[in-house]
Amino acid sequence: MLVVVVALLRRRFTDDLFEGSAVVTLALVIALIGYAPFHIARGICSGLGHFRTYSTMIALDGLLRVVACAVFLFVGLDNVGPYALMVAAVPLTIALATFASGRLRSNEGTPATWTELAPNLGWLLLGTLCAGALINAGPITVDLLGEGSDPAIVTRFANAVLLARVPLFLFQAVQAAMLPRLARLAALGDSDEFRDVLRRLFVLVGGVGVIGVVGAFIAGPIALELVYDGGIDRRTITLLAFGSALYMLAAACAQSVLAMSGHVFVALGWVASFLAFVATAAWSSDELFLRVELALIASALVALAVFAVGLRTYFARLASRSRS
Repeated sequence: MLVVVVALLRRRFTDDLFEGSAVVTLALVIALIGYAPFHIARGICSGLGHFRTYSTMIALDGLLRVVACAVFLFVGLDNVGPYALMVAAVPLTIALATFASGRLRSNEGTPATWTELAPNLGWLLLGTLCAGALINAGPITVDLLGEGSDPAIVTRFANAVLLARVPLFLFQAVQAAMLPRLARLAALGDSDEFRDVLRRLFVLVGGVGVIGVVGAFIAGPIALELVYDGGIDRRTITLLAFGSALYMLAAACAQSVLAMSGHVFVALGWVASFLAFVATAAWSSDELFLRVELALIASALVALAVFAVGLRTYFARLASRSRS
């Protein structure tokens, strides 16, 4: 569906988002196609407990891109096209290689009917689209709201977002290990163990988030200067790191609600979060960077609040069952 949308709007994408580069639009289509089997393979690895294969996929996703970019730079490629196509093709290549290796084979389980899967898939798709939109909303919003501004401003903000999101990459490993276990505990109705795992999850994610925020405040401007030639002040990188930490907590909470079959709560939480982002970015401030930073923080707080209600509803339901 997304590929069809991009195909229909390819001229708008090419002219308005990619500065006239049709190759980048093609790369977007390839990436959309490639990430489907890539995430399916990751999900199978997580569900089967094949964490070595899972971690290999994640590591290769970054390593291959870095190595390829280094090679392109060494041979003197300065056109955006090869870089875009390479970045888009890596996930598809990894997914195909993983499936071909035979590591994802498993015994057949109980068949699931489409009437059982379709509603949950719909809610998951809606939630995933909104959550993914929030991940990429910062630089895009700066570009849209700063119409007529120097493109270098958007680039500097995007660089700061990348640095502030480093802890999010660590969360992928936690997500893969915790979701199957939480789902099993929810299916067993073991609320005490579920609470214990949830508590440890939040302590871990919160701790990583605090380290990220403190690190951004202390060393963020220096790191940006070394890696990206600076251009972003301490307030911006710190607020971006704070928003990233809140997003991690919201994502962890969403995974917990999802483990309890709370697909509707997860979808509504991310939809509400996206709407909060739009509203805050539109009306919170006249300063370009600050309004986007506040929007990222507000959206994560809204998502966290909705998912917390979902968790409370689940535990209340378990308590009523145990009393009866």
